[in-house]
Amino acid sequence: MTETAHKQTFFRNFFGLFCIVFLVTGFLFSSLHAFWLSLFCGVFSRTAERKGWPDPPYGEALKKKAKRMFGLLE
Repeated sequence: MTETAHKQTFFRNFFGLFCIVFLVTGFLFSSLHAFWLSLFCGVFSRTAERKGWPDPPYGEALKKKAKRMFGLLE
């Protein structure tokens, strides 16, 4: 009972990152298209969270590579 289930967050974080990037782009360039892309990425991020989309096989490899490159994701 002390085991915790692995929470699948790859797609939530992936689409969340693009949501922020497109939102900032929309503000910087006053681009309606960037705002729409931000909206859709936010929707995909929330859908991935609620539906529990499984992590892709390459997700763990990307996380390890990012950790080595940036020293993040501890």
